[in-house]
Amino acid sequence: MDRQVNSHPPLEVDMEQLEHAAPKPDEEPPSKIENEDPHSSGMTPTDEFMLAEYKNISAAHFDLHQGYRSMFRFYLGIAAIPVTVFAFILKDVAKNASIGALPNVVSYVATLISIIGFLMFLALANIMFEIMFYARTVNGTRQYFTDRALELNNKDLKQYLLLPGDMNFPRYGMSLLQVYSWQYWMIALINSCYLLLSVKNYTRDWPNSWAWSVGAFIAFMITHLLFHFALANRKEAETTRIKPL
Repeated sequence: MDRQVNSHPPLEVDMEQLEHAAPKPDEEPPSKIENEDPHSSGMTPTDEFMLAEYKNISAAHFDLHQGYRSMFRFYLGIAAIPVTVFAFILKDVAKNASIGALPNVVSYVATLISIIGFLMFLALANIMFEIMFYARTVNGTRQYFTDRALELNNKDLKQYLLLPGDMNFPRYGMSLLQVYSWQYWMIALINSCYLLLSVKNYTRDWPNSWAWSVGAFIAFMITHLLFHFALANRKEAETTRIKPL
């Protein structure tokens, strides 16, 4: 009896499909992190917002410091103008020239620089108050994450933090211990000295010329401090008004 031969068509394999289906040796399996819910790590949308806010405010705080330093260097360049003018015309000045007997052009330039310097003093004060305002905001954000760590993990992070979390710090008022405070005093001193020089030359023929000059110096120094105090109080009131709590 003849054996029946089962003749099926040969199995054709598409090698190109097998090559695409087989994993390549240098391929890595998809990471679980990509498919992981971003909120599964314990970060709430509020936490993510506060973290982004912290980064943005910190960057803006740094930029304000850079702007303050640039403006201060600009002021130093302006403050040197009267000295440059005097050195330029020195060859035409009589040998008996003194503080009270300078050319009129030097007096005019010194008066102008004292006024411009006062305006720049106010501008620098406002920039410094903005730096302090941003620092208070950063402090509040830091306090938020400190409270969150205490809430979630029952861990107090304050023992590891040197920077404060007080939204009322730093103070806006002028203090010798504050950053850049020495620059305030220096600007006020330079502006007042230029005004003293100007008044002394304007009143060179008056009997009480030095008294008027020193009085102008003291009055201008006090004016700097009073305006700084007024701007600080205005910024404090503004911060209190917009503060949510």
